[in-house]
Amino acid sequence: MLVSAIDRLPLLLMSALLAPLPALADGSATPAPVHDAAARLPQGSGASEYWDLTARFESGHRMFVRFLITDIGPGDHNAVAIGHMILPDGQVDRFANGGVGGGFEVPADGLRLDVKNSHLDLHPPTWRLLIDKPNTRYDLRITPRGHPPTPPGLTPEGYRFELLDIAAPIEGTLWHKRTIPERIRVRGVAAVSHTWTERAEAKLVVRRIEFFSLDRERPLHLTDLTRPSGERTRWLTFRNGTNTRLADSAFELELLGEAKDGASLCYPVPAELQLAGARVRGRVDLERTYVRHDPLAELPQPFRLLAERSMRPHRVWEKAPFELSLRIQPERAPLGLRGTGVAVMNFVESLEADCR
Repeated sequence: MLVSAIDRLPLLLMSALLAPLPALADGSATPAPVHDAAARLPQGSGASEYWDLTARFESGHRMFVRFLITDIGPGDHNAVAIGHMILPDGQVDRFANGGVGGGFEVPADGLRLDVKNSHLDLHPPTWRLLIDKPNTRYDLRITPRGHPPTPPGLTPEGYRFELLDIAAPIEGTLWHKRTIPERIRVRGVAAVSHTWTERAEAKLVVRRIEFFSLDRERPLHLTDLTRPSGERTRWLTFRNGTNTRLADSAFELELLGEAKDGASLCYPVPAELQLAGARVRGRVDLERTYVRHDPLAELPQPFRLLAERSMRPHRVWEKAPFELSLRIQPERAPLGLRGTGVAVMNFVESLEADCR
């Protein structure tokens, strides 16, 4: 049965909040908390909640998955699970399941989501993602290492966004009847986040830009939020092994140009993210589009029609080479980072009035 309002877990009290400006060093003495990943099932006609996974495997495969619960549409707590598996050659396998009006299950503790053939089990200490369809079986285990909570004041009131991990070890097996006919064992890293709101998300945030370095030992994550008023807030977190951490929001983030294969009037994708601050400097290039997707595309009618009245979401994943310089401690030389990560453009609503 679905979790009732009485059964829903209360929000955990976070004890080690990140300050929005200072850098944190020698973080081994204060390990990052492992957040409560359980479903809150917020109430209200515009309420929604979702878990996002971004994974990179040593085999060259990449996976992007979202489990969404929303009260938009007929009934309460409609659900959809949507994912994309990007093969090393760039080919995309898409999978989706949907349940309308409670057509899915969540146990009383809120730590397992079953949407038909798509399952996300968030019971500690190891999470499990299982996509078990007739032609597809992706069976993956994730070991979360924790992440500091989102800095207070950088998200709108009523909008909660928590990074559960930005480079958790992930391993398991992949099989697809057509594209992966022989089951393969894979390992890599995964970033997982949890977002929930009791109001229509488009009234609070119209765009969320994220960048993940997806480096196992030196993971970095960048978030930039745009509110309907145009106001933007951002923050960056970084971990170097277990000894050094950086948390910073005192930098500028400029969006430059238009991506070569991602330009769109309604959902513009920049060619470059340029960071400039006392502790953070550098650039992230949005080099190539892995996949574009309408999160509502898989939803059945009339749910999709009703959802489109309150939002017109769009998501874009980009291959993102980066070169960044981090000054973690003032008395030491900056730390240089180079590599290739993933940038995700999450549009809750089009930024152009003509597209609405």
